[in-house]
Amino acid sequence: MHMGVYTSRADAQAIVHCHARRATILACAGRELPSMHYMVAVGGGASIPLAPCGTFGSDEQARGVVDTLDGRRACLMANHGLIALGSDLSTALAITDEIEQQAAVYRGHARDR
Repeated sequence: MHMGVYTSRADAQAIVHCHARRATILACAGRELPSMHYMVAVGGGASIPLAPCGTFGSDEQARGVVDTLDGRRACLMANHGLIALGSDLSTALAITDEIEQQAAVYRGHARDR
């Protein structure tokens, strides 16, 4: 998966793949992070999309992530977690941190409805 992102994206000089709690809750619920706050755009679009689930370490999983990241800097991975890319590790980590913060805001918002 990581190699697939690196080989398909010249702008991917660093990747953060993690299982941040709130982003992973959304991923395991099969939900993208919608555009409820402008900072979701840190991922490169109006939402943080959800890549399809694939067997851990499989080509299928890698293709799903690479395809979902097309034109984006981050996505959730169904039943798994979060992946973000950047021109350096600090940027990829900052994107990851912001997505986790936005997932917390969204989760709180959805719970209050």
